[in-house]
Amino acid sequence: MEKLVSDKMKGGHGLFYHLRRSDWLLRLVSILIALGLWYMVGREDVVDKTVMVPVELLNLPRDLVIASQFKRNIEVTISGPRAAIEKMMGSSISRQVNLANAQPGTFVINNDTDSILAPRGISVLRVQPASILLSIDKLAHKYFPVVPVTKGEVAAGFQLDGLTMEPSGIPITGPESDLSQVEELRTKIIDLSGLKESKQSQVPLDLPPEIVDLIGNTSVTASIRVSVKTMEKVAAGVDVNLVINGEKQKVTPARADVLLRVPQAMLRKAVDLHELINLTATVDPDGETARLTAVPQERDGSQVEVISIFPSTVRLSHPLPKTPDDHQVGENSKATSDKHRPPRGSHSSSQKR
Repeated sequence: MEKLVSDKMKGGHGLFYHLRRSDWLLRLVSILIALGLWYMVGREDVVDKTVMVPVELLNLPRDLVIASQFKRNIEVTISGPRAAIEKMMGSSISRQVNLANAQPGTFVINNDTDSILAPRGISVLRVQPASILLSIDKLAHKYFPVVPVTKGEVAAGFQLDGLTMEPSGIPITGPESDLSQVEELRTKIIDLSGLKESKQSQVPLDLPPEIVDLIGNTSVTASIRVSVKTMEKVAAGVDVNLVINGEKQKVTPARADVLLRVPQAMLRKAVDLHELINLTATVDPDGETARLTAVPQERDGSQVEVISIFPSTVRLSHPLPKTPDDHQVGENSKATSDKHRPPRGSHSSSQKR
């Protein structure tokens, strides 16, 4: 009896042992399958990607400047979970370079995998280029005059009175080595050929590349002043004919010389200078003298300029009664001319000797 019970107990213990052994086997298989799936899924989520990372220069001393062009973005190949890489690309990661101890000359930036601060879980595999060269120079400030460059001549009979630039000069701040090679800023060619009148125009500057990098393509305003070529000529011995109340008045002197500024083109036509002016006289309130005025006449669209009259006044041989004001003189005095009738208060005109 005891043996039977013992055998049964042994049989039960063996069954339990068998079941426990099968359970652990199932668990082991499940763990292996889970590890395989985790490995396969995790392996699929890890990717390699090349991204562009900007180069950020920090702490450059104020009296220095970067004098050369350099690669402002570098290629960085990274590896990691796709989600982490996408998150990294949405953040502001950069290759930071501290220039606090920089000196004028060449500065080398070495780009190794440790120079990129990647987020946790992302590995930096490669950085291109491996190095960047910076040319560092002293910062200079210089004023450059603007010089016009012209070609051609203004039209015949005209002259160039002036050509000014606005602004007349431009201050530029930049690398000392670049600014030291330039003394002035020249304009593109300004064509003056056949110009007959003054004008203003926008003119681009003809700049070397290093200056364009500093101020860009720049224009200035050119003010061109053109006038008619003239000569000073004297219309000598112009008769002073003073007529009052229909009676010709004798004056002393009887003739006057008028200094004129005459266009050269008009002189080439051999015009009579006496025909280009109208000499008038205005009797003064004292009734004894008259002031002379020469009014220029237009001819073929051109006009002479009166510079002076000698003498500027004449004396009446028979003085008029004194009047209290010019209005009364105008009422009592009437002057006529072969060509023009002067305004009230003005008297007589001119004739050639």
